[in-house]
Amino acid sequence: MIALAGMAWILTIGMNAQTIVKPSVKTKTTFAIVTDTKSYEEAKEEIDAYRTSVEKEGLGTYLIVDDWKTPQPIRELLIQLHADKKAPLEGCVFLGDIPIPMLRDSEHLCSAFKAANKKNWYKSSVPSDRYYDDFDLMEGGGHISGWLLQGEAVASVNEAIAAYEADVLAKFEASGKVPMTYAVGDGNHSLATAKACYEELKAKEGAEKVANHPARFALVELENIYDEAQVFEPIHRLLTNVDVNGLLEYLQTEIGGKGTAVKWFANGQAGELSINDENGELPLEVIQIALDKYLKANTGEIDYIHGDETLEQLSQKENTIGFLMPNVTKNAFFENIVNNGVMPRKTFSMGEAEEKRYYLEGRRII
Repeated sequence: MIALAGMAWILTIGMNAQTIVKPSVKTKTTFAIVTDTKSYEEAKEEIDAYRTSVEKEGLGTYLIVDDWKTPQPIRELLIQLHADKKAPLEGCVFLGDIPIPMLRDSEHLCSAFKAANKKNWYKSSVPSDRYYDDFDLMEGGGHISGWLLQGEAVASVNEAIAAYEADVLAKFEASGKVPMTYAVGDGNHSLATAKACYEELKAKEGAEKVANHPARFALVELENIYDEAQVFEPIHRLLTNVDVNGLLEYLQTEIGGKGTAVKWFANGQAGELSINDENGELPLEVIQIALDKYLKANTGEIDYIHGDETLEQLSQKENTIGFLMPNVTKNAFFENIVNNGVMPRKTFSMGEAEEKRYYLEGRRII
């Protein structure tokens, strides 16, 4: 073991063994430079300067050098550093001769044309560094993975979808109501944006020309909301720069009643507002319509908050009030949409805030 400036250390056994230089500064998260022995010997000055530069920017940096033969040891080491609770790894860079896995059936990961899989495996496989970052997400986000289904798996999924659609159609025919096969949740307006882009393309090129254009299609998730893993969480309302007393008086006059009691927090105080939702409306819909009307005629801004404690904390500021929204129940979810139409914006959240920081994407670049 050789000390480095009294702050970092190097573990090395012989010229061809693995070398790990720990960060020379303490930071909340860390970074890693992974390179091979030959590349480091030939560009030592430049690589060391890069590491120094990153640490000056406030990110403790590992330097990892080895004669890599397979990807697995690199991945295991990155997972180990990422699991360090004191200073978890948040990213890395590969320099030089680093083994990159070749993946089968993965043409969707790249934009270049690839040969059919019946061809030579090397020519028809896709290089991907995604192998190295398939571990737990940061900030308690859990783990996320995706798979490309092919062959019998695709047929099985298609059969299940067809059976579901037939079942829904039969139930709605018996009731005489317009069938609602799917309820689309588009809280971030991704699908609406995709449709707007397609409509723009259709207006420019003509409907017939773009009938089968990739822009007409979108990647979606099919979710069973009754699965125990799907937890509904309320999205609360926070109003800032408002006359709190004036707003409460307005709401009492506008929507006050003997229905659902909605709790509010404001500058250390708390109370309840009983609203008039006795005709079967969602309590949130009643409140949202009233708040929108108030903000059109008065000063103030509205924000949408996840988490009860977070709302209460944010409501302690002056001229600020938070409304704790009641949750939406699953048993009346589809019935409410059929009877009352589209739900108000930000009606509910699928899961807690820490579960919503990430997206699993599948894309083909045209």
